[in-house]
Amino acid sequence: MAVRTMVRRCLTLSLCMLMAGSALTATESLAADCDTVPIDVETTDYSLPFEMPSGLMPDPQFDGLPAQLEVHRVRPVYADKCPSVPNRAVVLVHGRSVTGPVAFDLRYPAPGGGTLSVQEDLARV
Repeated sequence: MAVRTMVRRCLTLSLCMLMAGSALTATESLAADCDTVPIDVETTDYSLPFEMPSGLMPDPQFDGLPAQLEVHRVRPVYADKCPSVPNRAVVLVHGRSVTGPVAFDLRYPAPGGGTLSVQEDLARV
């Protein structure tokens, strides 16, 4: 009896999933004019000024001093983004000895085409 009930539930669930999948396909076909993959990437550089919070640094002489974070942003560009495409973000933090653009956004042609930019590759997926 329990196995028969499980089989019925599985079949019902499979049918529901199949129907939901066909509804999703119908919805996506209505929105066929939109983009699911980026057409390009956009790069912006800016600074985020802030005041050093007390106790953040091991040396208290830096407490309360002005500081800034340098941001190098690479984002995907869509002509008309589909509503089903999620918005995602990745924060890449470099170490002390290698700067961020060298580590993550090397703008040099790759052998065989494309670029060696990790940020650009992440923006395109």
